[in-house]
Amino acid sequence: MAGGSIDVDPDELDGASVVVGGVVDSHGETELAIGAADYGHDGLKAAAATFGTQTGLAVGQLTTTLDVLAVELSTQAEAYRAADARADGTFTGLGSSLLPTPSPSPGPAPTPSGSR
Repeated sequence: MAGGSIDVDPDELDGASVVVGGVVDSHGETELAIGAADYGHDGLKAAAATFGTQTGLAVGQLTTTLDVLAVELSTQAEAYRAADARADGTFTGLGSSLLPTPSPSPGPAPTPSGSR
């Protein structure tokens, strides 16, 4: 790829995975405390219950998405580490076995006789 490069730090990916997982863990299974029964009006009670249900579903979907993201970040970090391990040492032998050994430099050229 001309003109660009990507620098990935697997430790940063692992760190992001821990942060995302921590967000999910810190919210857990908390329920929205609306207190719909306290309103005394059936329509308001039904609307509050619907809102609570929809909010719970949305939180569940976000939690699932964040769980998947945390696992994927960790998986990608391991994939980068594995690729680095496979590539480690790949270029170390290029200067020795693949190239011919240069011959030593010749000494000074002999001076032709009779040219003085």
